[in-house]
Amino acid sequence: MINPYKINSGSSQFQHVGKVSSLNGKVQKIHDSNFNKGLSQGKRSNPPAVVKTSMKATGRHDAQRGYNLNFAMWFTDPDKGSYISIAFGKPINVTGIMFLTGVPPAPEDKLGPETIVIATVGERKISLGHFSPDGDFLFRSRGTNISELLISITSNIRHWVVIDHIIIDTISESNSTFTN
Repeated sequence: MINPYKINSGSSQFQHVGKVSSLNGKVQKIHDSNFNKGLSQGKRSNPPAVVKTSMKATGRHDAQRGYNLNFAMWFTDPDKGSYISIAFGKPINVTGIMFLTGVPPAPEDKLGPETIVIATVGERKISLGHFSPDGDFLFRSRGTNISELLISITSNIRHWVVIDHIIIDTISESNSTFTN
């Protein structure tokens, strides 16, 4: 039986050009409809949020743009007490969170165990954990209604910080459709 679903991992990096094959007498009618559409880049489907920070961003690498467009956030003055706030318009049912920092080309510009992630759940503030020494933060749950995430630096950092990936997995209110 032929699988009726098309499995795709994003847009192609290369496109076949022309209809002539190197095989004698063969005609290639190959066309990737997603080629050059940029489907593997750009906006992730993170839930809408207002993103603010106390840190200075360099160039176009600010917090809101980074969150909205899957673009690196680049901060030049992280210090004890610095923060990034990700505030959702209404509480969302979060099943997973991933923050990656210090990825190439800036592997040393990362957050570490001095940085904590705090969730606002109703009227309570709950610690979800610390960043690892490798610069990542991962959280999984069966569903937690969160209205704000706060990334808080609790001790001095002597280097810049680049946050390159933010992924927030959610589950719909009907508990039947997963999105990320």
